[in-house]
Amino acid sequence: MMKRFTALILSLAILLTVLAIPAAQADGYATATVKGGWLRLRDGASANAQTISAYFTGTTVTILGGSGEWYYVRTPDGKTGYMHSGYLNITGSITGGQLDENTAAVVTSRNGLAVRLRSGPSTQYPIIASYRVGTPLTILTTGDTWSKIRINGRTGYMMNDYIQTSGGNESVAGGYTAYVVSGNGKTVVLRSGPSKQHEVLASYKVGQKVTVNSYGSTWCSVTINGLNGYMMSEFLSTVKPDTSTGGVSTYTAYVTSANGKGVRMRLGAGKVFPTIATYAVGTKVTVLIYGEEWCKIQVGSNTGYMMTSFLTTRQPSMVTSVTLNATSVKPGDVLRAIASPASAKVNVAWINDRGVTVGWGETYTVQQSDAGRRIRASVTGTGETSGTAVSPWATVSGSYVSLAYQLKAVTVSDTTPVVGQTLTAAVSPAGATATISWFRDNGVFVGSGSSYTVKSTDVGYKLYAWADGTGNTTGDATSPHTATVTQQAAPNIALQSVTISDTTPTVGDTLTVSLYPRTATASLTWRSSAGHILGYGESYTVAADDVGSSIYVYANGNGNTSGSVVSSLTSPVQQKAQSQLRVDGVKLSDTTPVVGQTLYVTLTPQAASATYTWLRDDDKILSTTSYYTVRAEDAGHSIYVWAEGANGTFGSATSEISAPVADK
Repeated sequence: MMKRFTALILSLAILLTVLAIPAAQADGYATATVKGGWLRLRDGASANAQTISAYFTGTTVTILGGSGEWYYVRTPDGKTGYMHSGYLNITGSITGGQLDENTAAVVTSRNGLAVRLRSGPSTQYPIIASYRVGTPLTILTTGDTWSKIRINGRTGYMMNDYIQTSGGNESVAGGYTAYVVSGNGKTVVLRSGPSKQHEVLASYKVGQKVTVNSYGSTWCSVTINGLNGYMMSEFLSTVKPDTSTGGVSTYTAYVTSANGKGVRMRLGAGKVFPTIATYAVGTKVTVLIYGEEWCKIQVGSNTGYMMTSFLTTRQPSMVTSVTLNATSVKPGDVLRAIASPASAKVNVAWINDRGVTVGWGETYTVQQSDAGRRIRASVTGTGETSGTAVSPWATVSGSYVSLAYQLKAVTVSDTTPVVGQTLTAAVSPAGATATISWFRDNGVFVGSGSSYTVKSTDVGYKLYAWADGTGNTTGDATSPHTATVTQQAAPNIALQSVTISDTTPTVGDTLTVSLYPRTATASLTWRSSAGHILGYGESYTVAADDVGSSIYVYANGNGNTSGSVVSSLTSPVQQKAQSQLRVDGVKLSDTTPVVGQTLYVTLTPQAASATYTWLRDDDKILSTTSYYTVRAEDAGHSIYVWAEGANGTFGSATSEISAPVADK
């Protein structure tokens, strides 16, 4: 068994340089040869990723990196992508310039703003989260433009431009505005050097504006009101804190839970810590410190920790009342619980006047055994709804009758079963209830419920059902054995034709087939007019190597299908046209704005297309149009624009930050 090759992940600077050099100069990288027939090159580290091309046994590839059981490789024709390690033999050594898997790095950005982590390697993928400059991360796999990374347990993709691989406390370029923050609201000291042994120059309150000259993972070089020094990175944030609570950034939240049950406050941030108290859905809490998994909160005089997933900033709705659709019913009628407000989400329990729960759900069908009693609904808020309420009573007419049954027999619907047939069981007397279990005559349990579908593994055995009384039914009963189960004869089907879903394919298209008749089954082989076998199965993704060749499918009947057929040839495969436009830059029409002035943007290149987001230096979104008229409330703030490629244009860019807005 081939020893698993340690996945290689290159630093961004080295990778971008190496991918640009000819293959003949890449001797510092491991090489491997394809084995086992032919092997697909894919655009991601997954068997579900799109096929770029395919290569036959003996083809030599250069290994550039790795992800789990997949290698990131470059092929002899210059293509890059992923190949499964199980189909590669390592042939070359690894020398100099490469990094081990799980390379440590930090988030960086030229303007000091937070950087987005996305679910895929493109700005078209959803945003998972945003992280401020200096956040530690682990590089899992590097690419030309994007890297797959992990931050605090979350895995996603970030552009290489925003990842700094220098370790320790080596600095990242600064020149941006930040603010002093503190979890306990106390002042933070400025020192003469990057350690606690250096002299204290001054102390600053939470909210103090600073200029970050260079960012390090532990210490930052900063300037505050003309005084230069060093401050610990954990006490700096590009988001201005709320200082109305003495410097501690707190906010109001509410307890929530999917099942409507109370949530525990614990002594520490983990389920191993003791419970301080349990709070009902809708309880108002003060969040003292926010965490991705646990928050430190305060409720009255109690301070502790609660899981973040059980807190919401949206105040839950409250159940105010519940009514019934009728107050006088008889057996067979349906009672419905109507909670108020109508938007409330509730769990409903139906209770009789003896305190017995007789049903669950929005409705309840009145039973004969309910006659002479009273029934009402009890509701409890669930999800973002809190509170409880009880409906008025509904009186059931008639005299209470205590019904009791003695189970006498159970019968099976068919005593000559075949594979695929569904058998049902019936109990007597009428009105009796029971749980049903199904067995083979060798005592093996095969299923439960009022019905059972015969399986091929039952062939040669006899079946029977066993009923055990439930509710007001007592006793048990066993049905007679059926005859021996036989295999149902399947009708023979003659395969008549096979067609391909698209007869004008382009690279990247996924082709599927249709058989006629539809009930036919067959093994499928995809071939090209050049004489190559392209693949097997119900679908095939057109590869770049197929350009110029036509594609067809050979179908050979299997199972109860006989015969073989060949599809018509498609037209020659075409290369799919791809947009080469990328957002290279975006500029403001004026970087010294005044109130009332209309600012415009210029996109580079001009033919590119993008969406725009206008922002202030306090991260407030101002507009999403291609222009913005400066308002009075913008005075004293700086303005910038974020452009993201659209309509075939990829990439993104941020404009320069304007000078603070001046009054007219």
